[in-house]
Amino acid sequence: MQTRLRRSSVVLMVMGILSITLAALVHFVLTPALTKLPADTDSTAHYTGTATMLNAKALAANDTAHAIAKDVPITMDRHVFVTTAVGDSATIQDDVTLNVPGTEAKPKTHVYTMDRGSLAATGAVTEGGATEPIGGLLFTLPLHPEAADYSIYDSATEQTVPMTFTGTGDVSGRATNIYVV
Repeated sequence: MQTRLRRSSVVLMVMGILSITLAALVHFVLTPALTKLPADTDSTAHYTGTATMLNAKALAANDTAHAIAKDVPITMDRHVFVTTAVGDSATIQDDVTLNVPGTEAKPKTHVYTMDRGSLAATGAVTEGGATEPIGGLLFTLPLHPEAADYSIYDSATEQTVPMTFTGTGDVSGRATNIYVV
């Protein structure tokens, strides 16, 4: 009888040690690896809408009455991809092309270095060369954002701006944090 208790105790002890080891492996190895920005990230987004903007042709002709063009149909293409990933750091290229009817498309390229875990800019130089010296989050919030203030980089204005946490809310039945930029 005592032999069975001892065997079952050993089996339970081994199972307990294996469970603790597996939990540590998941927490310290798998979770950080799976929540990093993937090294093969390559995403393209297409946006459509309207804009109010200066009418360059009217300004060139000194036609101030038509200097502001309203409800101009525009599209924008944004291609974000990783060019280099080394450890916890990645170099990101962000190509944005604004398409306005009657004008030549003007692509704009930004190159950033970011921490693959926090998704914040590092401003570091990687094997890919120099990157823009910026700060803040680049193009997305962390997977589980905190109820706290952040800084976020706006590539259109090339400025890092504050993103202030103002409370919580509900969107389509899901609890959300509310931020103001």
